[in-house]
This record gives sequence, C-alpha cells and structure tokens, in this order.
Amino acid sequence: MPPKHRAIRRPKRKFSGNQFTKPSKENAKRTKEAKEEAHGSNTLGQHTKKSVSSEKLLLKSDAMESKPGKVEEPYEEEATLTGFRFVDMELLGMAFSAMRCADCGEFSIVLSENHLENGDSKSYNRVKDVYSADGIQIAKKECIGHVQKRVGTALRKLKKETPALGGKGKLTDAMIDKLQNYYGIAIRSNVGDLNGMRKAIHASFFHCASSERRDLHTHCPTGPSSWCGFKRDRNSFKHSPGLPDAVIAKVKPVYQRLSEDSLLEKCLHGKTQNQNEAVNGMVWERIPKEVFVGADLLEFGLFDAISHFNIGARTVLLLLKALKISPGKYTEEGCRHLDMDRIRGAEYKHSEERKKRRKKSVSSEKLLLKSDAMESKPGKVEEPYEEEATLTGFRFVDMELLGMAFSAMRCADCGEFSIVLSENHLESKGCASSLRVFCESCGWKHEFWTSKKQTLSFEANRRLVYSMRSIGRGHSGAKKFCSLMNMPPPPTARAYQKNARTIAKHVKVIAKDGMSSAAKEIRDAQHAREDDLVNCGVSCDGTWQKRGYSSQNGCVIVMSIDTGKVLDAEPLTKVCKKCQLHSHLDKDSEEYHRWRAEHNNCKANYKGSAPAMESEGADRIFRRSVATHKLRYTDLYSDGDSKSYNRVKDVYSADGIQIAKKECIGHVQKRVGTALRKLKKETPALGGKGKLTDAMIDKLQNYYGIAIRSNVGDLNGMRKAIHASFFHCASSERRDLHTHCPTGPSSWCGFKRDRNSFKHSPGLPDAVIAKVKPVYQRLSEDSLLEKCLHGKTQNQNEAVNGMVWERIPKEVFVGADLLEFGLFDAISHFNIGARTVLLLLKALKISPGKYTEEGCRHLDMDRIRGAEYKHSEERKKRRKVLRGQRKKKEDKNQQAEGVTYAAGAF
Repeated sequence: MPPKHRAIRRPKRKFSGNQFTKPSKENAKRTKEAKEEAHGSNTLGQHTKKSVSSEKLLLKSDAMESKPGKVEEPYEEEATLTGFRFVDMELLGMAFSAMRCADCGEFSIVLSENHLENGDSKSYNRVKDVYSADGIQIAKKECIGHVQKRVGTALRKLKKETPALGGKGKLTDAMIDKLQNYYGIAIRSNVGDLNGMRKAIHASFFHCASSERRDLHTHCPTGPSSWCGFKRDRNSFKHSPGLPDAVIAKVKPVYQRLSEDSLLEKCLHGKTQNQNEAVNGMVWERIPKEVFVGADLLEFGLFDAISHFNIGARTVLLLLKALKISPGKYTEEGCRHLDMDRIRGAEYKHSEERKKRRKKSVSSEKLLLKSDAMESKPGKVEEPYEEEATLTGFRFVDMELLGMAFSAMRCADCGEFSIVLSENHLESKGCASSLRVFCESCGWKHEFWTSKKQTLSFEANRRLVYSMRSIGRGHSGAKKFCSLMNMPPPPTARAYQKNARTIAKHVKVIAKDGMSSAAKEIRDAQHAREDDLVNCGVSCDGTWQKRGYSSQNGCVIVMSIDTGKVLDAEPLTKVCKKCQLHSHLDKDSEEYHRWRAEHNNCKANYKGSAPAMESEGADRIFRRSVATHKLRYTDLYSDGDSKSYNRVKDVYSADGIQIAKKECIGHVQKRVGTALRKLKKETPALGGKGKLTDAMIDKLQNYYGIAIRSNVGDLNGMRKAIHASFFHCASSERRDLHTHCPTGPSSWCGFKRDRNSFKHSPGLPDAVIAKVKPVYQRLSEDSLLEKCLHGKTQNQNEAVNGMVWERIPKEVFVGADLLEFGLFDAISHFNIGARTVLLLLKALKISPGKYTEEGCRHLDMDRIRGAEYKHSEERKKRRKVLRGQRKKKEDKNQQAEGVTYAAGAF
C-alpha cells in the first residue's frame, strides 16, 4: 500500500523537459520574496503559466523552467481542495494515464467506470453443488441478451487491437452493432434447435459481409419467406458495402468461438435476464445510489421492490391493511392507475413496432457498454468496468476523493508516492477548473482542465447555460445550483449572458430550418412545384409573459392546421435596455441625436398596448408568408379573443383572396362557461344547491363541446344536439325534457335507452332555464356554428405556448435576446423534438456524447407516451369525472361557508 500523504511539503525541484535540476539558492530566495509580496505569509507556491490559445490541447504538461522573480500561481493545497466539479472524463483519464502504477511502477493506469452490469460468472461456481446431497448439480444457462453482447465486445476489442480493421467500408461501429443484432436474432429464431442456431449465426455473419462484388448468401435460407432480401428477390435487393476479405478473415475466428456447441447449448432456452434488470431498477428507485443506507433501509427497499414487481401496487393496500390504516378512495384509485400505467408501458415497450423503432433510432456511432462476459486472460481479473475509450461525458466528482485517488499513484519521474492534486483558482473559468498534479519530491507537474474548450468558451459552461435555460433558470439559478452542490460559482453574469446570446443565435437558425421543413411538408402534400403558391389553413395565437394586460413581452405563433407544426413566429417586446439607459437625455440635444444615429439595433420592436400584440404579430407573419415559405394562409383558425382576423383578412386581396375565419371549437365551448358564470354573477339568485352551480356549468359546457365534436360537417345536427344537451341536463324526475334527445339503444341519452333504470340528476328549476335559454340561443346561431363545422382546435398552440414559458418563467422579466431564446428553442423542440439539442451542440462544435444522445431519445419517447396517455379516451373521461367531483365539492363548501374572501370586502 502507498504511504499516506504527509502534510509536510518536500523541497521542490524545477525541471526543463525531462531533465531535473535543483533550484539555486538565489532563485529560491527571489521566489520566496515574490511569494511573500504577493500573499504575505502564505506558504502555498505559485507559478505563472504562459497563456494558452483557444486551439491548443487543454491537457498540458508544464515542464517549463521557472524564471527568477516570477510568482507561482495560487494552487490550492490538497487538504483544502474540496467540493464537487464538472469533470470531463476523457481529460481526467488522460491525466491518470500520466501516472505510474502504485504496485508495478508502469505507465499502464486506465480510468474506467463501473456500470454495475449483470453476469457474475462466479455465482454459478458458488451454487452449483448446493443440492449435491440429493445427487443434483445445478445446470448453467446463459442469458441470451448477455451472450449477444459478447459479439460487440469481442469485435470492439479486435478493432482496438487492430486499428487497420476500422474505417469506412470496414468494421465500423454501425457494422458491429448490426452484426450483434443479427447474432441475437439468429439465437431467438432457433430456440431449441442447436443445428439451426449455429447455421443461422454463420448465415447472419456472411449476409452482413456480402456486397455487390461478392455474393456470400449461400448460407441464407431460400424461398419467399426468407429473412434474406437477396434470396427473396435478388433483382430488387440493394447490397450494403459489406466487409473486405481481410476483415472477414479476422472476424471469422470470433464467430467460430461464439458458435461453439458448448455455448449455444446454454442458449437453447431462449430466455433473458431482462426481468432481473427491471427488479434491480425498482430497488434503486427506492434506495438512491448516492445515499448510503443501513441494513434496515436496504431490506425495506429490496422487499418493497420485489412485492411491487410480483403483485403490483396491491402491495400498498396490503401494507396499509397490516398497519390498520384504511387505504381510502384515492389511494385505491391511484394504485389501479399505477398498475394500468405499468401494464401499458410494458405492452408499448414490447410491441414489435416499438422494438423496430428502437433499433432504427440507434446512432451509427453509438457506444455500447462493455460486456463482462469477455474471456479472461491469465493473470488478469475481468471486472464490469467500461473501457477507457468509452469513458466519456461529465460527472460530478468529489475533489477530496479524486485527490486521494491521485495520492495513491506513483510520480511519473521519481516514482515516489508524493502526488498532490491542486487547483488554480485564478485560471478557472466558471465550471471549468484548472487542476494540477504535482510531485512534492521532484517537482514534476501535470496540468489539465476539467472541460474541453470549444472556440472561446468551455464545453461545461455552455452546457450549463443551455441546461439552466431549458428548465427555466438563468444566471441566478446557476449560482444557487452551484452553491448547493458545493461547487465553484458559474461564469460571471457577463460571460454567462455572452454564452446565452451565442446559443440563442444557433437555436434561432435551427428553429427556422425546422419551420422551413414544416412548410415544405405542406407543399409536398399538395404536389406543388417550386414556384407555385400554396394555400393552407393555419391556427394563430398570441401569448404574453405577464398575466393581465400590461406585459412588456409577447409572442405570436402560427401553426399548420394540417401538420400541426409551427410555420412562423414573431417575438414582440416593448423594452430596449440601451434606450432605457439613454432615456434621461433631452431628445433635442446633440448627444441624443448622436446616440440615436449609432443605435441601429434597437431591441424594442413594438410600440403599443399589450393586448394589440397578437394582431400586430399576426399581421407581420401573414405579410411575409409568401416571401418566406411561398404559402398563403387562406383559412385562419383563431380563438376570437383579439382583432387578428380583422387585421389580416385582406392581406392577400391583391390575389383576389379574402382569408376565411374559423373558430377553435375548444374556445367556442369555453364561451358557454364564461357566459353562464357571468350570468350567475349578475343574478346571484341563480346560484345555490339545485340551481346553476359550478358543477352544473361545467357539465353544460362539456355537453356543448360533445355536441359540436359529434356533428362535424352537419350544421343542422349540431344545432339540434346543442339544444338537446341543454334540456337533457335541465331534466329531472318531476320534469321530462328529453324530447330533443335521440332515441334508440345507441342513444347517448340514458333515459332514451332505458327509462326504467335511468336515474335523473336534480336538473334545473324553470326560473333558471328561462334565464339560460337566451345564452344557448345565441351560442347556437348558424353564423357561429358554420365556423365550427371543421371540428378543429388550437390545442397545439397552447402546447407550444406552455413550452415557451417553461423556458422563460412568467415571474421573471427577460430581455429581447432571452425572449427569442425561449421562443425558438420551444418551437424547435415542438417541431423536431430533442434532436434540437444534438443539432445545437453540433453547431457549437461540441460532441453530444453518449449520455446526451440516450437522454434525448428518452425525452422524446416520454413525450410521445405522455401524449398518447393524455389523449386516450379513458384518460379524457377520467379527467372530466374528477373535474366534476371537484366542482361539486367546491360548490358544497362555498355554500356552507358563505363568502370568505373578496377584495376589500372585510
């Protein structure tokens, strides 16, 4: 074991290149005087470095000869180097590779990460003779998922040992992934058939290796049902580039080893350990890995996960029963929903369509986890650690633990256990820290950054800025995050905003490209030629940062009613910070005129009231539609809240076109509730139990919406259904008003289906019906219903609006740059999903990395699953029921309590 780090600092030696020399007394004296002048009695040495250009490799070895009179930089001593840092694992791995092994003294240190993979081969040896007293030896079976991964592991190892095998048209990562997948399919397709499994494995290899110049499909099955496209129809089959002979010769032995009978016999069952992985995940959901727990909590998490896996959320009900606690209605309902969600999620993940999509979504440069089932070499113990080449991305690293890891290494030159890790606080830039590995015995130094530098900024800082904005936080949020994580502060406010502006510029370009692609979809759907003008329908909606009518910022978004994608957007702001700074100047003064002449890029692009922002933005967007996309927005779907239609209806009048106005049926439906609540407020006698309660208003509004949606394209039927829905809700046992309801066994009216079993609600008194009737007559006029015959809504606009204000919280005012940042980032995410992140990082010349790519795929999958769940009929019905129950409960409480809150009333 290496000796513990001693606090006493050994005499330093300076070096140039690999030649070490003892410091002269004169130089040592000058250095000491300079240190005392700079830092008083501070014992920590400092060393001035040469500036590093932005193009230089950030990991560098400082072997410069110290010059007399120069002050060493303020590196922090090991004892005080604490807290967490964002550390780029590639750079940290390179730093460790410069160390000698503590035992053998060789330069063979490799930094890797434990991914806790399955497949401990010693488990079988430990348990195989447990039942030996009964004459039974446990048989070993292989998880076919882990066996499949051995192909990728072996081929990547082969490629690493023989670099000539890699490159275009050879053993690329995409080809390795393809070979691994085909190997797995060969096993799964021949469960129970050893000979067929072996043949299929070899056939899959030669199938992938085939090319147009070399036909290796002799092993592939023939016939119209063959999985080999070449054997099904060789005329239409298109070969991939295949593999050269030299690569095939190297890969063949790997396949021969992985198709031996001794291995394949253990795979004939065709089973995997996927269910174990699922239980493992459930265990660590309950016991977070970052927090140590004792035996009691370990058992708690383990057995709770097992019970939930075996019997589902019924575990909760049984537990509460054992604790003599009544579960309650909402707990029982919640448990049912949890189990249903789990079943639906499992069915979705295991569907053939989903499996195919997962395979297609795999990047050609995907880095697969290293399998621990690799053949062990004599004298080496294979552990489930990730190879150095795949150790990428950032980690939160505790600097004390990292310092201890370095102290266990030998110095690269003198071989002593005297390595100290320190940090240069003057050089560190936000989340990018400048670290130095220093030998106290001989003075050897090795410096590196915790992040790569991209052009003028570090990758860690740019990722931080974008990540914080994505969750709706800015510089103050980043400061709070860093302080709570015991990390150095983020970049200064000025540097932070500079990074934000750079990112915003690229986000805007990506969003505009996405909107252009959305417009092209519309043109392609109508088979338009390049110069043709295409007419289409759009929904237009405005949204404001501040609630009410005093917002300084707003946005107008136009979306295709056919594709549901954003076509154009206009950010509007009334604020320019430079204008505010010069507002004190006299407008007639020479100074003001001089400043005004130089102020060419004013951020305030709108003057007027906040409510008028929507019509102004719509007018700008409609007027540039032809120039931008060669589209004419001839049908406008709006909510009727603003004068947007009046402003834009004649934009295309030169072409003899007047824009047609359509109503969003969701907003028309809401007019029922708005009108009835206003009526109730003006006539308080209409409220109260058995009258026009909030629950009844909500019911009438829902029925009105159903009447419209059920009669799309049928004006007469829509009008009749609206009146029928009103009288249906107003009916009671004492008064039958179901004459307008449809008859027959398929009628939506329960009374008409079976009047004997139907139970009436309290209904509405005659006085209330008389007051409500005029509202329904107004909201069922032909002039309104004709605009609803399309049956479409503005829900997609509301979704984008929500995404905008997720990035720019309404409680914090932002300037024009951040307004554009949030708007265009939301639009791009709405149109193309989390691929926005990958395109942005590419534009910033940052490699996304394995975890970012995987995370983006998961974000998109979660978004799709969430949308499917929310739009399911079951979920919609459930929402309505819960909303109705809440309304009834609120009505009951308000009636019992009376007026308890009113502005200035008490």
